[in-house]
Amino acid sequence: MSESEIFNKICLLLDRSLKCHREYVAEERLTDIPGWSSIIYIFTITAVEEEFHISLPIDNLFEISTVGDLSELVSKELSQKK
Repeated sequence: MSESEIFNKICLLLDRSLKCHREYVAEERLTDIPGWSSIIYIFTITAVEEEFHISLPIDNLFEISTVGDLSELVSKELSQKK
């Protein structure tokens, strides 16, 4: 799966978690997204893990600041899974 496909899937999962439809950019801080909260963060991480069949390391979850960070972490976990 390409990095752009991963990013696009994450954007769809964000839309589902936030119950909206909008455009995202990799540099966008998650905390700057309208409607963002710690609960939405948990919903999103859970959805990402289920969608990609991965388990994101707890230590890395604290390093995610942007949509791009989340996409990169998923890409990294998927590449290690192979």
